[in-house]
Amino acid sequence: MKSDFSTESTSPLLAKTGSNPSVSNRPRANSRGDVHMGLGVVFLFISAIAFSTMSFLASIASRWFASSETMFVRCIMQLIFAWLACRAAKVPVLPSIHAPHHLFWWVMLRGLFGAAGNWILYYSLSQLPLADASSLFFTQPMFTLTLAPILIHEKIVPRQVLAVLLAVCGVFFIAHPTWLFGASAGGYEAMGNVDAQLPRWLAIIVCLCGSFCSAMVFITVSNIARRAHWAQLVFAFAIIGTCVATIPLISQLAPLRWPRGVVPYIVIVSVGCCALVGQSTFNYGMQLCQSAVTSSLVRQSDLIFAFIYQALFLNHPLTWYVIVGGCCVLGGALTDAIPKV
Repeated sequence: MKSDFSTESTSPLLAKTGSNPSVSNRPRANSRGDVHMGLGVVFLFISAIAFSTMSFLASIASRWFASSETMFVRCIMQLIFAWLACRAAKVPVLPSIHAPHHLFWWVMLRGLFGAAGNWILYYSLSQLPLADASSLFFTQPMFTLTLAPILIHEKIVPRQVLAVLLAVCGVFFIAHPTWLFGASAGGYEAMGNVDAQLPRWLAIIVCLCGSFCSAMVFITVSNIARRAHWAQLVFAFAIIGTCVATIPLISQLAPLRWPRGVVPYIVIVSVGCCALVGQSTFNYGMQLCQSAVTSSLVRQSDLIFAFIYQALFLNHPLTWYVIVGGCCVLGGALTDAIPKV
């Protein structure tokens, strides 16, 4: 996983890319590095499995730990891993502030949006039933589809619009949220947790803000592509995430808790391990795909695995809603990805 620091490319937000015969004549390549769609999709699927495991464990961890504590542990583990990975790759932990095309600031933006989105996801899992939080958070392809053409000039084709609509419909079928299917659909109750509860309408708005932040992650990483090392992206997320999680801990908005027994600590460390695998493969996969919309669609498969975990470990049966929704989500991802492979 070596980085490709291009000195000839320019961010679409900043200036138009000049012609480069050596790049344009190379198949499936652009000014941001070679595109390997097939391999990128594989890494994104791996990240989806890791992130779904993380979300499942995080919802369990919310019984003992505040969302800020979970976020803090995760980010500290990733901070150490990313530092070691950068040392091994012989690259700095962050691009130089004087790097061409404002690369440093793009990497920091990725970290900011990623940290905000993930903290909101953890918090939403403690405020809403898993089904409701998941269905709202995973509307991110709609934000990505809308913003990517505006911010990074990503070309959108009708096939991608159909794929996004199919995937989002699949999310609603899988999650079966109470706000869409009625109170009788609330088969997945909110877990007992230690975070203070918000009014439901405010929790929904917070969750949608997390979805927006998540969409911006796809856009920033697709724009950065392989001009930065994947470990630098992980480090940027970890350092900002650590700061975000530390603020409520220091201010006593979410005081530290030390639950008894070894199980809570095994769970929260497992959250960090899954997040570490997911974050690394997620960044590298997006760098290979270089398509914000495609990456966000493949990322939707996270939800399928999450509900499979619920069926296996929480005795929540796989209903026909979940099966149909899973087919829609996978169909949306494959509709967009297969023609590009």
